[in-house]
Amino acid sequence: MACRKKAKEGKKIKEITVKDFVENGLTTILRKYNLYALLKMVKPDLKPWELNRVPNEYWNNPKNVKEAVEWLVNEMVKKGKKIEDISAQDFKDAGLGGLIQYVELYELIRIVKPDLKPWQLNQVPPGYWHNPENVKEAVEWLVEKKAKEGKRIEEISVQDFIDAGLSTLFNKHKKAELLRMVKPDYEHDDDKTRDKP
Repeated sequence: MACRKKAKEGKKIKEITVKDFVENGLTTILRKYNLYALLKMVKPDLKPWELNRVPNEYWNNPKNVKEAVEWLVNEMVKKGKKIEDISAQDFKDAGLGGLIQYVELYELIRIVKPDLKPWQLNQVPPGYWHNPENVKEAVEWLVEKKAKEGKRIEEISVQDFIDAGLSTLFNKHKKAELLRMVKPDYEHDDDKTRDKP
């Protein structure tokens, strides 16, 4: 079979193309099976994204997207990476570049971790902090988190924002301004100076 012949020539299975089948006189079999189905006969654990291209319309099926994201997350976790640290580059390196091209990283990671907040990733989606509702939601989340730890709003520090992945908020806001989004009567000495993380 073309796959075994190419393997003997040192070609990896993901490098085998339709052209290899044609050059080996196997055009007829391509009428019955797509390339992925043929290669899967030789390597049963082969994932479509391990090829140079996934079959047409593959990413239109949410089940396929979920399977790919779950696979990538499992692979990254096995390597000691936290889910929050998975990047778009990780998707590209794993052969999932086509997927990340059409769906935001945050939305993909939420498939396996639905309670994830955008600011818990290394980078929020472009323009995310331009929406005041997103800023307010992040501050409310931090205040609730700190309250569960026994910390009052007056005790929340700039470092708490930084530790929560919210340091970017200080590019446009003072700490007091941010906390007033949750508690309008909040006052603090930092009203006079802009906080710097």
